[in-house]
Amino acid sequence: MLSLTDVTSLLSHPDVKRVYSHYKSLQDNDYPSMNYIGLNFRAGAIVSLKLYFALYKRLEIHDVAPFLPVTDDFFKYYSLWDSSKERSLEHTGCTFEIKFKGTMTPTYGFHFRLRNCEESYDLIGRSSSLPFDDLDLGTRPGINYEYDESGPLRKRYYYAESAEHKEFLSKKFNIPFILKSSLSELSEFNNITKLNVCRFDYSEENMHRENPFNSDERKVIHFFRRKYGLINVFDGFYDDKETKATYFFNTKDKTENSFDQSKNFHIDT
Repeated sequence: MLSLTDVTSLLSHPDVKRVYSHYKSLQDNDYPSMNYIGLNFRAGAIVSLKLYFALYKRLEIHDVAPFLPVTDDFFKYYSLWDSSKERSLEHTGCTFEIKFKGTMTPTYGFHFRLRNCEESYDLIGRSSSLPFDDLDLGTRPGINYEYDESGPLRKRYYYAESAEHKEFLSKKFNIPFILKSSLSELSEFNNITKLNVCRFDYSEENMHRENPFNSDERKVIHFFRRKYGLINVFDGFYDDKETKATYFFNTKDKTENSFDQSKNFHIDT
């Protein structure tokens, strides 16, 4: 578990500063970028702090190596990733992560989405929890690796945008707000499933969505808003019904279409 004091000190951890500095050095004014923060809660306690750094331009091995302990896994999939000069639901960047999973020791990783094609699914693998063919989703699947002292953790990602597919997930997880999400992100790993209910706006509807967090968790969320001006834009739900996640962004204003404005081409949370 992490205390709130732990979390605030980890935001200035030397490895966080190093990763952030390298990420900033790779920013390109022709390509968007964004960084953001996630927290996992269980029974009112903080169980992990997660920091994400997304770049949209094509990277070389010398760009990638400072983010990860190894690069072989990354480049096994990277040829099926597309760069983009626009941020969109389809193009969510090539994301590097540093996480603190209940300890002060960092875990490193990467996540990105591949083209929607047979070759991508052959590499990633088919979903074990969706009752329809993955290609029918019509979206780009994703791959994620995390590295710590116990070895790599591999996660598969699948994305639902259509009303039919979101309705299935809404019933499976018993979360009605999925029907109003922009994108629902399903991950599978170690016989666990997790769903992020993504919506990138500060609309009244999104800001007043159903709140799944208990009073202790809400205090932490309010602390991040009060101290840092960060707003949790979307949430995540594990199938154990106990672990929950929320994700914070800091854009240059908090209007409904902030994420699409040119002033937020680079989102620096």
